[in-house]
Parts: sequence; structure tokens; C-alpha cells
Amino acid sequence: MKRIRRKIYEVAEARRPEGFTGADVIVETCALSGTLYPELWKMESEGLLNSDWGEPKKEGGPRPRVYWMTAVGLSEYRAVQEPTQ
Repeated sequence: MKRIRRKIYEVAEARRPEGFTGADVIVETCALSGTLYPELWKMESEGLLNSDWGEPKKEGGPRPRVYWMTAVGLSEYRAVQEPTQ
């Protein structure tokens, strides 16, 4: 599993059920946006994440994209967390 994907899953798991933004991943992991956002889009297209527009943090501010792990994503995440025999 790609390191960036593992980081995304770790943030997603920590932020369940309220969801997370790309900015959350950047702050918590120091991921680069040029690596992060293409991976978020890929994971969403693979059915591992869902997303929707969130509420702006301040009046007139931009609406963040909020992501959640799907059941398929959660299953993949848990599979890689299990110790290998």
C-alpha cells in the first residue's frame, strides 16, 4: 500500500464518523497537496472514500470537501492493519 494512502486511512479512521478534509491530512501528516489530492480522487473513484461539500469554517469562506471511508475502504484499511503471519 502506498504510504500516502496509509496516511489518509489513518486520518480517516481517527476522524470517523465526522469525516476529514484534505487540509486535515496535510496538517496531521505533512503530506504534500500535489501527492494528496490525486490520491484522494483515486480512492474516491475506487469506491474507498465518499465525499461531499462541507460548511465553510467562517462566513463567506470556501466550502471544504469532506471525505469519509466507505465500507470497502474500511475493510481495506483493517486488512492492512492485521499482522501478517
